[in-house]
Amino acid sequence: LPEKTVLQDLATYHPWCKDSRGIGPGTLLSDAASAYGGLVEIGKSDIEEREYARFKSASEWMHFRVDYTSIFYPESPRSTTAFKPEARLMGVEVGYY
Repeated sequence: LPEKTVLQDLATYHPWCKDSRGIGPGTLLSDAASAYGGLVEIGKSDIEEREYARFKSASEWMHFRVDYTSIFYPESPRSTTAFKPEARLMGVEVGYY
């Protein structure tokens, strides 16, 4: 990359990549919720219906992709707060979408 390249987003799906709170791919969703002040919702993206978790104290620039096999949608077809105890983060993305 050229020296003055500006990154618009960055994503990792590797379990060795963790933030300062120890949260990253492979982290239990319940642990991520505790680290970031609680779960706001798990919602599906408009494109490809990927599941992302939003947490109370996480930056709006941070996107936590959730393993879809541990999520269920009893309240709404597009968002929920319900997940199985074994639910984990699949990836962490930083950027403005």
